[in-house]
Amino acid sequence: MIQKLININFIIILIVYALISCGINNSESPTVPHRLDMSPQIESDYSSNGLKAILSTRDLAVGNQRFAILLISKTGFVTNETVYISTSFTEKQTQNKIHQKQKPNFYQWENLPKGSYVTNFNFDQPGIWNAQIEIIDGKNNISQSTSIEFEVKKAEYTTKIGKNANLSKTKTINDVNSLKELSTGSKIFPNLYQNSLDNAVNSNKPVIVTFSSPGYCIERSCGPQTEVIDQIQKSDNLNLFFIHVELYENPEKILGNPINKKLSQVVLDWNLPSSEWTFIINQKKIAAKYEGFVTKEEILSDLQKILN
Repeated sequence: MIQKLININFIIILIVYALISCGINNSESPTVPHRLDMSPQIESDYSSNGLKAILSTRDLAVGNQRFAILLISKTGFVTNETVYISTSFTEKQTQNKIHQKQKPNFYQWENLPKGSYVTNFNFDQPGIWNAQIEIIDGKNNISQSTSIEFEVKKAEYTTKIGKNANLSKTKTINDVNSLKELSTGSKIFPNLYQNSLDNAVNSNKPVIVTFSSPGYCIERSCGPQTEVIDQIQKSDNLNLFFIHVELYENPEKILGNPINKKLSQVVLDWNLPSSEWTFIINQKKIAAKYEGFVTKEEILSDLQKILN
């Protein structure tokens, strides 16, 4: 009888340990059904007046969500215009459409002729939603418009804001023989590989971690994120950890030979559904997260709110 009780207690301990190891705090997140580097880009067709929208933020779920788009006309990217975005629930069985309208902030991408229009929407139900995008001219008339459909899930794939960050051991400069083992980028910033992510998070200092593969940044919502993180670290007197995690386990082997691409286990552990993500971690919890490229201006604006 005593032996049976011991065995039962031992099994219970193993189950509890397994739940903790698998990240019980994030158990509500569904599993990503595709490789993150095969995530389909969501974009509209060109409208009759020549406007196309590209949705940077695809991991959308019920609740308050960052919503970012890029706009393109037949002559190039549309930048620094007065824009309004309206969202509505489109599924037929719902009679009363939920309608929100926001004027997004525009963030010019560093040293590039394009930028993101960013705002927040509160989605109150899962399903297919529609965003109507309008550009307003100097006479307060709609000069161009387009619309784009997207899915809102019950729960996002990535860790929710306010939940514990995944304590992942990541490669540092001390773990490799060459910087090429740390990134596919043509320019590699050694200062982003000084600390493993688990040690940085456990230090209780804020952490900015970016997941990307600079050598395979091919989506139009993808940008030079490691350069921006490096600029923030060098130009601002911030007592933070800055870390880059390469998407691929073997970056030194895949440049020019992408057939050998193997996703990093850290990236799989973080359940990332697309190929460029940045997180701000504060007091071991996710404080902000960004899908697609995020500018220095937007990061610093959010960081000031988080730290204050």
